[in-house]
Amino acid sequence: MDFIRPFLASISSIYYLVVSPFAGPYPTPTITPTPSVHMVQASGSYSSAGQTVNVLLRFPESGGDVNGEMTGSCKGDISGTYSYPSGNLTGKVTGTCTMLFITLNAEADLQGVANLDQKTVEMNFVGRAGEYTHSGIIHLQLE
Repeated sequence: MDFIRPFLASISSIYYLVVSPFAGPYPTPTITPTPSVHMVQASGSYSSAGQTVNVLLRFPESGGDVNGEMTGSCKGDISGTYSYPSGNLTGKVTGTCTMLFITLNAEADLQGVANLDQKTVEMNFVGRAGEYTHSGIIHLQLE
């Protein structure tokens, strides 16, 4: 029976080294709430030469990625960046425009300012569809 005591002592040592570090007590995990992001939405339209484009933008009030869409005579997706607190907004539109039964690939560069206090967005744009280029200013209202 003398051989059993060293064997049990060895098992006890192995248990202590392997199992006891995992046997608790464990600290209670802390859950950090995810801050909610308040999204802003702005919409408006632009008309020229009998063609109308409707624009819808969405962006986080505290700054970040801009996304949206363009519908009407031209259709496409809008992506960009809004900087807070400066209000600077830049973006790009990619899509198509239909002119006299012809559909052309189109793109536009956007640059403007969002004024959250006055609930307005004013953007300069330069659009291109085929060989046509058009520039102007789009006025949007925050919803």
